[in-house]
Amino acid sequence: MVKLSILIPMYNAEKYIGRCLKSVLHQGIDFKEYEIIIVDDGSSDSCVNIVREFQKSYPNIRLYQEQNVGAYSTRNKLLKLAKGDYIYCLDADDYLIYNSLNHILSLAMDKNLEITGFNSKVTLENEDYHTKVVFPEVNGIEIQNGTDFFISHPQHRFEIWWYLIKRSFLEENNLIFDTNEHNADVLFTFRLFLNATRVAHVPISLHRYFQSSDSIMRSTNDMQRKKLLVNFYNMIVDFNWFIGNYQKDSRKNNHQ
Repeated sequence: MVKLSILIPMYNAEKYIGRCLKSVLHQGIDFKEYEIIIVDDGSSDSCVNIVREFQKSYPNIRLYQEQNVGAYSTRNKLLKLAKGDYIYCLDADDYLIYNSLNHILSLAMDKNLEITGFNSKVTLENEDYHTKVVFPEVNGIEIQNGTDFFISHPQHRFEIWWYLIKRSFLEENNLIFDTNEHNADVLFTFRLFLNATRVAHVPISLHRYFQSSDSIMRSTNDMQRKKLLVNFYNMIVDFNWFIGNYQKDSRKNNHQ
């Protein structure tokens, strides 16, 4: 029985994929109970060979290759390939602290949660695996619907790696990523929460969001900064479209 699918899109990640895999292979879960699925999106570096080396020792790693279709088309393929009761999406250049997903997965399964959130920490450290954390008692975790969660957690982020998600919940609500590359995870997360009835949050930083010196968010390159501004503008446009359609659907349902 596969309880968890960890989904990793990969593109030219030879500097980071080994660290990412090392972190998810130390999560206190039996290898037979979870799978790590990687879809390579036409990389030209040696990251595929690095993954194949890991596969020799870890049969729960599955690798697929395609020809540069974009990050969110790749994420949709990962969703289709997943077999686990729950899914977790992780970027190839980020990583997790050791022995953390086992606690999150146990909570999600015990409480039949559709979405289980936790915190992230921005880091420049390459191997911050060993942070010791104390997980709260299961009975002390508040369960909310998605709308109430957003109201009570206004500071929360929308990137997909903040959340463990029940796969059947995705399928029942036909939730997939849009193929617009600049903010598909944001709109995806909005739709998640608008449909969710059982959401919980564990206030512990388990995810490590690695910021390299050549990250677009840290870059002083004018072209990269222009791209970032264009992405922000497109995100605002898409949000306006999304909110307008949601309000229209709400009015329609209220009149039925």
